[in-house]
Amino acid sequence: ELKTPLDAINYYLSEVYNEALKRGYNFNKEKFDKNPSSVNINVTREQMSYEKKHLLNKLKIRDPEKFKTINNNTDFEPHPIFTIINGDVEPWEIIDNK
Repeated sequence: ELKTPLDAINYYLSEVYNEALKRGYNFNKEKFDKNPSSVNINVTREQMSYEKKHLLNKLKIRDPEKFKTINNNTDFEPHPIFTIINGDVEPWEIIDNK
């Protein structure tokens, strides 16, 4: 559990915004504080595994070339904002078993 969830949200969105700029995407910078405090967010190892599978399922349909690149990559590292800890998929996750 985060001590400062609003700081974490602002920091995360600032990182999404920075990535969007690099990729040439539009992202509304009015939705977050432009000077967020740096935070680390714990994420469980099983949640990361779930997120990778979820991403690959989307890419298989939306971007087959990117799917091949990522699917063959065994070194799937999270963004530095996240710290990997042991644990299961989060209980709030809606798991789609399709």
